Amino acid sequence: MSVGGRHACGVKAEGAPYCWGSNAYGGGASPPEGLSLTEITAGGSHSCGLRPDATAICWGGLKGEGIIAPGVLPADLMFTKFKSLSGGTNATCGIKADDSVACWGFLSRGQEFSSPSQTESFSMVSVGSAHACGVTTDGQLRCWGDPLEYHTADEVPESASSTQFATVSAGPTNTCAVSTEGTVLCWGSDYGAGLVPHGGSFTSVSTGEGQACGVLSNAALACWWDDHLAAPVPGGTFTSVGVSTLEKDHHKGSTSVCALRTDGTVACWGEAGIGPAPGGAFKSVDIGVRDATCGLKTDNTVVCWNNAGYRPLRTDNIEPPPAETPFLSVSTGNSHVCAVATDGVLQCWGEIDKNKAEFPAGTFQSVTAGYESACALKPDGSVACWGGFGPDRDLTGATGPPDGAFVTIDSGGHHTCGIRTDGTLACWGLAAVRGLPPPEGSFIAVDAGDDQTCGIEADGSLFCWNEDKVWEQSGGPYLSVGVGADHWCAVKAGGSITCWGSDSDWAAGPTGRTEPPPGPFVSVEAGDLNTCGIRPDASLVCWGGYSR
Repeated sequence: MSVGGRHACGVKAEGAPYCWGSNAYGGGASPPEGLSLTEITAGGSHSCGLRPDATAICWGGLKGEGIIAPGVLPADLMFTKFKSLSGGTNATCGIKADDSVACWGFLSRGQEFSSPSQTESFSMVSVGSAHACGVTTDGQLRCWGDPLEYHTADEVPESASSTQFATVSAGPTNTCAVSTEGTVLCWGSDYGAGLVPHGGSFTSVSTGEGQACGVLSNAALACWWDDHLAAPVPGGTFTSVGVSTLEKDHHKGSTSVCALRTDGTVACWGEAGIGPAPGGAFKSVDIGVRDATCGLKTDNTVVCWNNAGYRPLRTDNIEPPPAETPFLSVSTGNSHVCAVATDGVLQCWGEIDKNKAEFPAGTFQSVTAGYESACALKPDGSVACWGGFGPDRDLTGATGPPDGAFVTIDSGGHHTCGIRTDGTLACWGLAAVRGLPPPEGSFIAVDAGDDQTCGIEADGSLFCWNEDKVWEQSGGPYLSVGVGADHWCAVKAGGSITCWGSDSDWAAGPTGRTEPPPGPFVSVEAGDLNTCGIRPDASLVCWGGYSR
């Protein structure tokens, strides 16, 4: 598996290449039909692979007059036997059968990408943006590239001369290498110079823009930023990891990462997909606007992560409570989070100045947050709502909850729906005013999305509605439903998840947003572009993600 600038590729067990992501700027995510490969590498907008006879084939990439296209194999290398390949932003390098390295493609200033001395022998090679690095057969590091651009990335530190190395990864502006003893050495531009992990023994490393990831000797993953802070990663065991080589605006957490598990499945996160679900056991999960997510663990603590899975949710105005604080319920809104503590008291944090931060007094059993408002359920079943602003405040779902007792409530983008004690539905807010009334019947679950809502009746029938129509979703019976912005997912009686709706992004790799992982699951929650499900063992799985 290999991660490029805007796409990623892998080779299936039978040898067929599989790529996903954007075909912008060249079509690197669309391999020719009928290929059989033993290895594949994804570059900035091109890809290359090795056939079973060890010859190379490339596709995609920028082309034009006077440009040495990285996705077009030079004529003099058409029948050359390669041991391995590495794709960078606009270039590719390969180790030939005699252990020398050949490179083709171009630098950002239009010059031809150079090759190292043909008298040196290499065991591996890695291509970045304006430079490449390799490990010689005697374990030494060699780097080459454009001396006028990111020049520090191809300057091997003096400290490396006395160390034997096993592997190296050239990023856009920086480089990291793993020694034969498992330690990691990183160097490069001022922005990437701090890419040094806290410690641990590594078997491989991949370097991106301001971030690096590596596989530890115990097959676990570790990722870190240029400020030495550890980044969240999915649990499990892995054989390799790739960080996107796409140059960004130095915004931490903006890169994309994919990793190959030991069971052959792929996990992706970052800008290419939702952040990895934290480890541990969960009771519930809630996805807010822009796919910010919070989960309530079985020990009643709350953990939150943003749409890239890297930084905690914004806390510009009100800081979150201590991590060990126990809660009964948690819900994520636009840029704020509200939760009910075990003593029944409401707590909200994040960027919530426009939501007045005026929480109702009293004790509550649950809370649900919308785009600009929130509603909470009292022990007697009555509902209190707050937040919203402007002349249309009543339409945001912040005010006007109906009288009566409810057993559950859920807020969408600008409306809230609840199930009364007799099983009937009631909705209020913008979508409720503009849309059709909820269907009649006795319901056991309801989930409000951006402009649409779904509910499950006692017999497992699933009904959804918006401002135009009400429809019944076939294929039941259903146990749980999650409504996102443009897609819906539901858990069937047997524990499998079915999803329908838009699936236009490359999101979380080969699974995608409307192709959920295999079950069983007990519940599901859908966001703008991602989905999370809780399994019977209380573990959390998330998939999907943000488009570019």
